[in-house]
Amino acid sequence: LPKPNMDHSIGEAVDTSGGKQFSTELLEQYYKRLMPTTQLFQWLSYGNDPDQAEVDPTITKDYFQRREISFTLEDDIYIRYNCFRDANEFYKELCKKVPHKIDIGAVFSHPPNMHNMVKSGNFKPMLREFVIDIDLTDYNHVGAANADISQGMGKDCWYFMAAAIKVLDRALRQDLGFNHLLWVFSGRRGIHCWVCDQKALELDDQARKAVADYLSVVKDIEGAESYAPVTYPLHPLTEAALPELEPIFMKHVANDTDDDDEDAIEGQGLLCDNNPDGWKQILRHVPNESVQQRLETEWSKASMTPEQRWSQLKLTVASEAKSLVSKGQANNGKVGEEAKKLLQCPAAIVFVFTYPRLDAAVSHHRNHLLKSPWCVHPKTGRVCVPLDPTTAEHFDPHTVPTLVSLFNEIEQFDAKQRVSDTKEGEGSEETTTKRRRVSELEKTIMKKYLNYFDVQNTTIHLLLFRLLCGRISLP
Repeated sequence: LPKPNMDHSIGEAVDTSGGKQFSTELLEQYYKRLMPTTQLFQWLSYGNDPDQAEVDPTITKDYFQRREISFTLEDDIYIRYNCFRDANEFYKELCKKVPHKIDIGAVFSHPPNMHNMVKSGNFKPMLREFVIDIDLTDYNHVGAANADISQGMGKDCWYFMAAAIKVLDRALRQDLGFNHLLWVFSGRRGIHCWVCDQKALELDDQARKAVADYLSVVKDIEGAESYAPVTYPLHPLTEAALPELEPIFMKHVANDTDDDDEDAIEGQGLLCDNNPDGWKQILRHVPNESVQQRLETEWSKASMTPEQRWSQLKLTVASEAKSLVSKGQANNGKVGEEAKKLLQCPAAIVFVFTYPRLDAAVSHHRNHLLKSPWCVHPKTGRVCVPLDPTTAEHFDPHTVPTLVSLFNEIEQFDAKQRVSDTKEGEGSEETTTKRRRVSELEKTIMKKYLNYFDVQNTTIHLLLFRLLCGRISLP
């Protein structure tokens, strides 16, 4: 199978200085001319096309029709339990209602618009992707509080999301055995992950909670006193995550800027010189006051690099743990626990500042809704585009197209085409036919994101998916 790949290092920032990037009028044109409703239908129906049911008895004819798709209209008018027969019906309703937000829910036992006509207890969610929602606001107390997200998340905070993708993508694939993952930028300040394997679709709420709990490490993510109660030695999940996250911690949390890289994003600088407040943010996670005071005193005496301070912290807590155990109290359980807490604290510090913070409620329940890929965020006007996890660290949210930038691209493409046609022979049948072959979506940067989405959504993937699910067998 072809492996999807998208180079996130290529892309120019979308200029949003001209004013508002979102309007109902532009959104209506987006739904009519650019929204990839057919591809959304193909993904959410998993090959169950009702038009093919007569020739393929393995197809569940009303599969897509039992999927809940909710709309939030202008002025926050919320409409739940929408459902549609196919892509065409979905497209027509989008153009008619022009929802400012589209949320996707579960595949229910009955078409959602019949929920009031079904006997109580019989209407229930049957299938649902396992989903993950990560929002920048949950990182406010570890560096994101001062981020300007008026035009969407900037590159300065993207490292939180890149770290989450790196850790969770590996854990979902290697630890839990999932293969079909779709990562999506939320359009403003977060990311979503859709796990689309059949075994993920069939998870009940209890199993979903178990998966989400397994992936969650940091506690009290919304409070200022968040912490990471890791074990010593580390659990295999955190043991694998630490070498992925520690370089991110050093670059974006411990350091401030990279003098060798003019384009480097400014870090928090918590372990830089002359930053005692930053040191305290790190040292408060060291579970020994005397060690905290000793390190703070040493760091104040002389100029040190963040790398030197971090190395000294790790050596000091290891030495203190060894000292506790060697004082003839090796059999004292309390001393042993104190030593373990000291040994695990460097990892705990890294995780508090960089480990992904899941919105657990979104993952736990099958009937929880999540914003659809390809819809437009009304606060920024940016499209919720798919992400390639293999190159996510290079992604810049400011390069994501807005409604205004997309239609500007179309105008610019058409203007260039008219000039080209004039040179080749204005109005000739050949040039006119050639121009019509280019869809409006192909005139924009959207084609890059859609090509990536299509690779994961091709007929061969769907065929293999259904084969692996045991729905069909090869002749």
